[in-house]
Amino acid sequence: MKSIVIKELKIMLKEKGNFFFLILMPIIFIVLFASILGNIAEGGVVEQIVPGYMVMFVFFIWISMVNRFQTERESGMVARLRSTPMHPSVYLVGMWLPAVISVLIQCIVLLAFGYFVYNVHLGNVGAVSLIVLCLALCGTGLGLGLSLVVKSFNQGLAITQVFALGGAMVAGLWFPLDMMPQFVQTIGKFTPQSWAQTGLQDVMV
Repeated sequence: MKSIVIKELKIMLKEKGNFFFLILMPIIFIVLFASILGNIAEGGVVEQIVPGYMVMFVFFIWISMVNRFQTERESGMVARLRSTPMHPSVYLVGMWLPAVISVLIQCIVLLAFGYFVYNVHLGNVGAVSLIVLCLALCGTGLGLGLSLVVKSFNQGLAITQVFALGGAMVAGLWFPLDMMPQFVQTIGKFTPQSWAQTGLQDVMV
């Protein structure tokens, strides 16, 4: 399993698309919306924006995970591994852990960006770290499940966009949830994004 983890982690860290979707794009969105919403020193705007976009873009790791599984299938690697004594769970964990590590790096970078650039108050760092770990395990766990059931990369890409953007809309990642209609707030409570955002803001604000 160690060799699978190292191989996949190197691939994920080297892919420019991962850097763009997981690091660069969230920073662009944070800077853009912090500027649009006016005075970021008042009203807790950055405490809404920084964790909100961090949570939203965590789920874009699904794109990379689906792509890796599709590549492994098409190259015949999965078929070859089936003929070896390796247990399927070892292979799945080996493919999953690099995604978890990538998301943890993403969250650390974005929270550090918010802290050093916008002076975001992180509160209890231990509590924030625990929430980020749970978010990483949840987001990549769902991505692993998606990777196993989709038939093509395009199908996975479409589902990722619907879940990431739709979830962000109803979970209060773009605007405070209490500004949304009651039925939207109710729907949002069924999304992992909402629980992650609420937990982070409870600690940070």
